[in-house]
Amino acid sequence: MIEKQKILPIIRKAVNAVCNLIIGGVILIVTIFLIRGFLFETYKIPSLSMYPTLIKGDDVLVNKLVLGPRVFKNLNFLSGDTIQMVRLPGWRDVKRNDVLVFNLTHYSKDRRNLYFRDYYIKRCIAIPGDTLRIHKGYYSIAGVQGTPGSMKRQEKVSHIPDSMIASPGVRALNGWNIKEFGPLYIPRKGDRIRVTPDNVRAYQRIIEYESQKRLRYDSTGVSLGRYPITSFTFAHDYFFMAGDNAMDSRDSRYWGLLPDEFIIGKAVCVLWSKDKKTGEFQWRRFLNWI
Repeated sequence: MIEKQKILPIIRKAVNAVCNLIIGGVILIVTIFLIRGFLFETYKIPSLSMYPTLIKGDDVLVNKLVLGPRVFKNLNFLSGDTIQMVRLPGWRDVKRNDVLVFNLTHYSKDRRNLYFRDYYIKRCIAIPGDTLRIHKGYYSIAGVQGTPGSMKRQEKVSHIPDSMIASPGVRALNGWNIKEFGPLYIPRKGDRIRVTPDNVRAYQRIIEYESQKRLRYDSTGVSLGRYPITSFTFAHDYFFMAGDNAMDSRDSRYWGLLPDEFIIGKAVCVLWSKDKKTGEFQWRRFLNWI
């Protein structure tokens, strides 16, 4: 009887310790999930498209509160169905020169949808309502003073011989290239834009994304699905994204404009960095603000 009285408190303490450990583990997992889902997340830089702002081996901290975190109503889009999501209120709208992390569009036989498993990081050059032009390698926004993006990198592009830029391998949307592009209007939600054979290539992918229909065109006109169209009203805001390293960046010049709901968040700083070849920490890049 005495032994039982001694053992029971020990068992109770052990059970309580295990329960506390399990509860603590669950709370920790839920906390990490909430932080990564709604507040902050880290992303590794896989390429030199944002050089010299970001380099291979950088791990950047992304703030989801600036624009507002996304809440997905379903995950059926992982298998190709149409995405259903809402964005919670954020601190502010996207601004020119923001460096954003975002998903890309997945193109299947008959659908255009968010590609959840992959992400890009680029600089926002133009926002909804802007009219963008690239002339001799330099960005300009109609009616806006100043040049968005990295001036040093644009100057480098301006010195690239036209013979290199004109090759089919670097040809961008609408037959433009990285030195001569546009003018291109960036649609806002609710904008109704005239669609013609001359401008349809610049808007083709986002029209197909919103309508989930094939867009076809020739010299006689434009058809969406089975019916001809002359205009289209957009349901989303769009953004023109570009890498600072223009000669090594697949961005809006090639794959088109970015829908608002594809944006994950704003990159705010390099948390840490490792050299991709040696595996050594690059201490000078730690906690560098973007």
